[in-house]
Amino acid sequence: MSSFDIDVTRDGGCWTVHIREVNGPAQGRTSSEAEWTARQMIALATGVPIDDIAVRSAGLAALNTAFRPGGRAARRPGASSAPA
Repeated sequence: MSSFDIDVTRDGGCWTVHIREVNGPAQGRTSSEAEWTARQMIALATGVPIDDIAVRSAGLAALNTAFRPGGRAARRPGASSAPA
């Protein structure tokens, strides 16, 4: 499991995530969407499989918990958890 630090801030109608190790931003309409986009960017930049990426949020009390693969925030926004 590879862990990455992110800073999450509310920016108008969306959430902005700054990815420290990748030196880039990600955005989403919800915090979960922004986190998912951040994990996608990290996977592309590092070659680490997205399922092996965990991100730790910093800078926002409302998102003070870590996002982990398989956790609620880690699922792709809009994806169903029901078996196909």
